[in-house]
Amino acid sequence: MCDESADRLALEANLGKNRHLDIVPHDANRVALKAVRGVDGSDYINASYIDGYRTRAAYIATQAPLACTLEDFWRMIWETGSCLIVRLESLPSLNDPKSADAPIYWPTIQSARHGFLVIDPIATYTMNSYVLRELRITDTRDGTTRTVRQFDATPTTDAMIEFEPAHGGFGSTRLERLNEPGVKLLDLNDCDPLAASSSPSQTDSLLDASLTNGNSNMNRLRPINANFKQRYQSLCEAMLETVIQVHKTKEHFGMDGPITVHCNLGAGRTGVFLAISLVLQRMRYEGVVDMFQTVKLLRWQRPGLVSTAAEYAFCYATALEYLDAFERYTN
Repeated sequence: MCDESADRLALEANLGKNRHLDIVPHDANRVALKAVRGVDGSDYINASYIDGYRTRAAYIATQAPLACTLEDFWRMIWETGSCLIVRLESLPSLNDPKSADAPIYWPTIQSARHGFLVIDPIATYTMNSYVLRELRITDTRDGTTRTVRQFDATPTTDAMIEFEPAHGGFGSTRLERLNEPGVKLLDLNDCDPLAASSSPSQTDSLLDASLTNGNSNMNRLRPINANFKQRYQSLCEAMLETVIQVHKTKEHFGMDGPITVHCNLGAGRTGVFLAISLVLQRMRYEGVVDMFQTVKLLRWQRPGLVSTAAEYAFCYATALEYLDAFERYTN
């Protein structure tokens, strides 16, 4: 899948729907909208289905809506049954040639109409790590309604731009390996985790191991984790809170649809959220931590997921924070 390009992108009608032509979905796992009769390319949106820990197409990774794709975005939310949106949008970026085209796609006071869908604001809650918005979508064709919740974690991800681990090293090194041409992309199930009793000996493999019985390996993690705590613990905690609350909300309300995640391009920060989500779930149920293979698998499904060394190091740091307070986060 990693070498495929989206055939739908070749349609002239679709070119303007993309923020960056290097970040487009593969045909094999793109989100296909219901085609509108007589409208070329009406089934296209720059969005990719991403597999979850145990479920196929558990997430949608997409770009922030453009003015010309607002209706398509809400059609996607409605047609896929997505009831959770995670917004990780950043400040205007030089990497996004259309960064100025960033409409507020949710209504704040009055209802907004996009095609046959009407979106009404219900409530807004300001939390420590994110803003939670509740919205009601109504299909005007038959009156069907659905509640959608948006977790806006933009302040946390804006701060992540400056993330530079004090001890450095393993994050950027492994990202370079990840970017090497010809790196084989493996399914997580193809990876042989270390035995539960093993203790990794090298810094960059600390997170590519199984948890030891009784968390006895935590003492090995704490000296390294201390460097992160001096400056970045609150940032990692904020991301963990967002990731955990998103999944708790999905479980609490029995939502079956995918979780929609977006930043500007549907790449770097979107990948950070997805990588942390998958690793945390695997840690909890299998006791296995493998950030490297997780990111490789994500990038096989959509270009650019986790784009920079800083983002990659942040994934590691957040996983370390989770491990260091494992009992608190799993209770």
